[in-house]
Amino acid sequence: MAISVNISDCLNRLTEINQRVIQGTRLYAETSGAKLEAYAKANAPWQDVTGISRQTISHSVESAGANQRIILHGGTTSHFKFLELCREGKYAIIKPTMIKMAPGIVAGWRKILS
Repeated sequence: MAISVNISDCLNRLTEINQRVIQGTRLYAETSGAKLEAYAKANAPWQDVTGISRQTISHSVESAGANQRIILHGGTTSHFKFLELCREGKYAIIKPTMIKMAPGIVAGWRKILS
C-alpha cells in the first residue's frame, strides 16, 4: 500500500502567507514612519523663523524582503545639522523622537504578531 501526498497546495499557501507578511510589514513600517514624522514636526523644540526646517522633516522606508528600515530624515535646510548636533542637543528632534517612539513601534509589531 502506497501513500501519495500532493504538497503543491500547501506550498502555494505558504507563498501566499509570506507575501501577506511582507505586505503587512511594509504597511506597518509606512504607518509607523508617518507617526514618527508627525511627532517630530509637532515636537521640534526650536522656534520657527521660516518653518522650512520643521516642514521638511520626512521619513522613508527601505525594504529587504520582510525586513523594513524606517528612516526619519532631518530637514533640508543647511542649518538643520546644527539644530540636531550643536548646543548639547538642545534643539535635537530626530534622535529624541526615535528614542521615545521606537519602543512603542516594536511593541505594536509584537502585538500584531501575537
